[in-house]
Amino acid sequence: MLETLVITNQRNWDMFLLYALSAYRSSIHDTTRFSPNKLLFERENGAPLDLVYGLPAKLKERQTNTEFVTELSREAKCLLSFGTSESQTGC
Repeated sequence: MLETLVITNQRNWDMFLLYALSAYRSSIHDTTRFSPNKLLFERENGAPLDLVYGLPAKLKERQTNTEFVTELSREAKCLLSFGTSESQTGC
C-alpha cells in the first residue's frame, strides 16, 4: 500500500504513512470480516468524504436509547465471539 504512494520519491514515505495506515485500518479484512477499527473500537471511524457525501442511510436513522444499547450489545457480543465456532456462521 505504501509502495504505491511513494513511487517517485522514496525519501518522503513518512509523509504518507498516516494515510496508508488509515486506509488499512478502515478496510474490511477477509479473515475477520471486520475492519480493525470495528474490532478495536466497536465502530467505524468517520472519513472526510462522509462530510462531503453524507453518512450512510443506516447511520442516519434515529434510534431510541434502548434500541441503540441493544444494537451495541449485540455487536459487542458478535465481535467478542470472534474466533469461536459461533463467529464462523456470521453475526
